[in-house]
Amino acid sequence: GTIPPELAYASRLCVLDISNNRLTGSVPALLSTKTRFMYQIHLNRNQLKGPLPRNMRAWKKLWLMDVSQNGFSGTIPRQLAQMEDLAILSMGDNLFSGTLPLSLFEVTTLQMLDLGTNLLEGTVPYGIMNFERLYDLNLAENSFSGTFPSEVLALPELHSFIISHNMFQGTLSEEWVSDSKVGLIHASHNQLNGTIPRSLMVSMQSNLGSLDLSYNQLRGTMHTEIGLLTALHTIDVMGNQIEGTLPTEMLRMNPNLRLNFTDNMITGTIPPMFCGEGAPTNNILYREFGCDAVLCRPGTFNPHGHATLHSSCRVCDSILPEHKNLLGRVSCEGQHYVHGDLDGDGILSSREILRMIYIDNIGKWWGAAYQAWADINIHECELAGITCSGKRMTTIDLSNANLCSSSDRQPGPIKFCLGIPSEVGLLTDLDAFQATRRQYLRGTIPTEFGNLSKLRLLDLSSCPSMQGTIPSELGRLSSLRYLFLGHNPFKGTIPASLFLLTNLEKLHLTKNRLTGTMPTVLRATNLKELMISRNDVGGTLPTQIGRLGALENFEGYGNDFTGTLPTELGKCTSLKRIDVFNNKLTGTLPTEIASMERLQIFHVKENKLTGTIPSGIGDLPSLSWFDISENTIYGTVPMSFATSGSLKDLRIADNQIHDPLPQGLCENKSMNGGATQHSGCAGVACPLGTYENLGYANEQDVGCRKCESGQSTLYLGSTKCRTFSTYDILSMYYDVMGGSRAWPKEYRNTWQNESIPICEWYGIRCDDQGEIVSMNFPFSDDHYMFG
Repeated sequence: GTIPPELAYASRLCVLDISNNRLTGSVPALLSTKTRFMYQIHLNRNQLKGPLPRNMRAWKKLWLMDVSQNGFSGTIPRQLAQMEDLAILSMGDNLFSGTLPLSLFEVTTLQMLDLGTNLLEGTVPYGIMNFERLYDLNLAENSFSGTFPSEVLALPELHSFIISHNMFQGTLSEEWVSDSKVGLIHASHNQLNGTIPRSLMVSMQSNLGSLDLSYNQLRGTMHTEIGLLTALHTIDVMGNQIEGTLPTEMLRMNPNLRLNFTDNMITGTIPPMFCGEGAPTNNILYREFGCDAVLCRPGTFNPHGHATLHSSCRVCDSILPEHKNLLGRVSCEGQHYVHGDLDGDGILSSREILRMIYIDNIGKWWGAAYQAWADINIHECELAGITCSGKRMTTIDLSNANLCSSSDRQPGPIKFCLGIPSEVGLLTDLDAFQATRRQYLRGTIPTEFGNLSKLRLLDLSSCPSMQGTIPSELGRLSSLRYLFLGHNPFKGTIPASLFLLTNLEKLHLTKNRLTGTMPTVLRATNLKELMISRNDVGGTLPTQIGRLGALENFEGYGNDFTGTLPTELGKCTSLKRIDVFNNKLTGTLPTEIASMERLQIFHVKENKLTGTIPSGIGDLPSLSWFDISENTIYGTVPMSFATSGSLKDLRIADNQIHDPLPQGLCENKSMNGGATQHSGCAGVACPLGTYENLGYANEQDVGCRKCESGQSTLYLGSTKCRTFSTYDILSMYYDVMGGSRAWPKEYRNTWQNESIPICEWYGIRCDDQGEIVSMNFPFSDDHYMFG
């Protein structure tokens, strides 16, 4: 919804927090002109748009204003200067544009200013030095340019300084206050040049914890004063032109320091203390790669400049003389890097791919049985969840691994859960891949699964955090027999290629978000189970369904199917279950159903079917459940149902079925859970004038309940009573007497036609007041019964 303008009339309103909703629209102008006691306003994390109100005269006492993470646009309002007490201003993650208004820097009370991730441009005025109380400053991810007044780092209360991803130029100031409180400086992805000043390291030695100057144009050497930054836990200067060696004074620093000096001109060695040496380490990266995990050694490269959990540093085939001593190279001339290559040979082995699956899905919390996956030296056939034939890996089963979870089996960090890597398509000997019921598994189904020509089973069912579509490339899996993708949020259409797989036996796509129609070309002649229920698939059921001669179970309920039940279903002589309830099917029940001798369950509840029940259906030898509830099927229940030896459930509620019910049904003690034992025929269908929620007496002590005075029912098996009009009563009589089939044309042209007054129906005579005084009904072709 939107923000109601009526909030403006809550004159004493001082705190408004409507964050974390799905509100749309703009901020009502009245809100900022009438709520003069407003102290805090939280509109963050919504879907609001448009400019902020220009008139904010009522918000002079505002202390906090948070409109972040919306779609607001326009310029930063000049009227912010009227807010005498404003301390927290958060406008990040919007679409604000233009330059910073000079009036903004008159708000000297600001303690936090967040304008990150907008479309702002221009320079930052020196007036920013007015913010003597400022604690947090975020201008990242805009288009600011010019020379940034780095003197802002001398503000007495400043702790966090973030200007990354802009176009700032110039050098870092040499003038710094002593004992600065700044704990975080992020200025990556700009155009800063010059050197990193010694004075910065001296003045910030006590508090600076994170320094990110990556992807600028900084040069020179790293000063020995870096060793003074004993509080530093992260330093990133990747992608600059810094040269020389790392100072030995760095040995004074935190041994757990995360440092990134890749893609510079660094030479020499890396202090071993930063490589997990000197003391046992639990970090798998350092255990495997040592100092390569910090900077690739000379003569090697990695796109990251250092070894990762996926890939080692690969030896360069050729090296230019000026590059032979460089640490942390991200490329080598004319040489391709293979993601996931751990041994540096340029080829992915099956063991390396398994390690990639482990890392990409937070393997350290999979469970104790799976920790051997991290050790590349353990053969794949010795790993939990892996089955081999000889030395050939044939099955990956991760259905017992806690994929993408945390230590307490909650969802793990999204950024570390990448899902199934595309490299799985290189495991060409694989014949089964299973990861069912993994609720935190993310990512999509890799199209590269289509390369696994030997794959017989793919089971990714019940993985509700996955996304994307079902790749049409799965239609290339000529050996595939079982495809289980049900209970997921997959979107898109059902790939037509799946129905061309002649070896496919089971296709389970239930409870996704699939749309479109069913493919019309069906050649999966071995398909036994087709389950596509609870999606949004529409269109008609294809007539080629009759070609699926092996089909035993067809479940398509809870979709938007229209049209009729194909008569070709009768050719599916192996069918045991047809379940298409809750669709929009029309037409009649095909008589061909009576030829399906293996049919056990026929469920077409909640459709728009009409016509009568074919008598031959009751003769089916295996039929146990027949449910046609909530349609407009009329007539009687055929006598053949009374002699069925297999029928246990007969549901005919809310149709136009009338007496008589076959007596044999009423005497079948197994019918509808034994309801006939205590209620007789009412256990099959409630009689006229009564009702029950299921349309039959399912409770022994209650039975079918009588309608209240003035109400009744027209047909057997009603679930509610109502007051009937003359039209309803005459229509019921017309149906019961078979009027649409047997009555003469002059009757059929007028009866049940709502556009023709009842008194003009053929055979009806009314008085001057419109009351019926007589009726002529056709009893047979040559005899009429007069009322």
